[in-house]
Amino acid sequence: MIELLIIIGIIAILAVAVMVAINPGRQFAAARDATRERHLSSLRSAFLSYQVEKGHLPIDLEYGKEICNTKDFPNCPEHLVDISDLSPNYISSIPIDPMGGVDPMGVGYEISIVNSEIVISSMHGETRNIGSRVALSFQIEEEEVFVEIPDDDVFDIQDEITLEAWIYPNVDTGNTLYRAIAGKYDTAEDERAYQLSINAWSGGEVEFWVSSDGDVRDSVEYPFKGGVWQHVAGVYDGDELKIFINGEKKASKETDISTINTNEEPFIIGSDNAFWRFWRGEIYEVRLWNRARSGVEIRETMHKRLSGKDDGLVGYWPLNEGVGCLAHDKSTNENHGELKPDCPEESPEWVLR
Repeated sequence: MIELLIIIGIIAILAVAVMVAINPGRQFAAARDATRERHLSSLRSAFLSYQVEKGHLPIDLEYGKEICNTKDFPNCPEHLVDISDLSPNYISSIPIDPMGGVDPMGVGYEISIVNSEIVISSMHGETRNIGSRVALSFQIEEEEVFVEIPDDDVFDIQDEITLEAWIYPNVDTGNTLYRAIAGKYDTAEDERAYQLSINAWSGGEVEFWVSSDGDVRDSVEYPFKGGVWQHVAGVYDGDELKIFINGEKKASKETDISTINTNEEPFIIGSDNAFWRFWRGEIYEVRLWNRARSGVEIRETMHKRLSGKDDGLVGYWPLNEGVGCLAHDKSTNENHGELKPDCPEESPEWVLR
């Protein structure tokens, strides 16, 4: 019996060794994610200790920001947040992510304030999301919410496109035909361009649409799950339409669409351009690219914050503000969106995932 247990133990050790040998990159990534978890725990403890002692938070944020590396850059720029008051009394030093900051002057960890509470997360999660992420809820009681971004030439994407987001569809999607996630897609025939949406009447499918002249259109679809968070991406590479769920290609379709239509409509998150296919649920990390991203690229970045300077990125709305009526575009184009229809009279609801 003892000999059998020893043999089983040896087999288990060998199996682990084989797994590490087969995929060492993932093992190292998991180890870095464990370090990130420890860093977040230290930061949360420091904030809590400060708040208990002082009676207030050490910072005042208008929206979510990356923490500044004040050790190397004492003069913190406005787009980063300075938490140097925590060190050394509440934390020995401000931790820096194993891969450094997303911003060259940052530490790779992000802070938001939601309902007067500090929310800290890693911007570099590799195997999963590390820490809580802030997302925007697109329904306040019976009032639908959407984000309107004014039209810009960078949204006139005609050759290749990728549109992606993290979504949480409510199980009850309602009785309308579609629930739009994001895009430039009106019901008027000459105003159709592209859109990522859910077709509730088809039994529940994620759909990615493109139109060549506003009339001729094509789509690819794949069944979706309500009541769970999932990353979805629609890709058009000039020949095929594709849908990726959580970084894995789930559907593809050859299409005769050659050039995507353009229009002068705003880019909308949480509705279509006709303002009636409202989203029900939560959304964050909306990204628009003027190139076809591969599955590897989507998987490698879906848990990470982008720098905003990434190749082909024309719009990037993390929807992590936590307060206010603006959705900041973190791409270099800075096409910020406005929460509608009644903000600030009706304050938007920000949730943690």
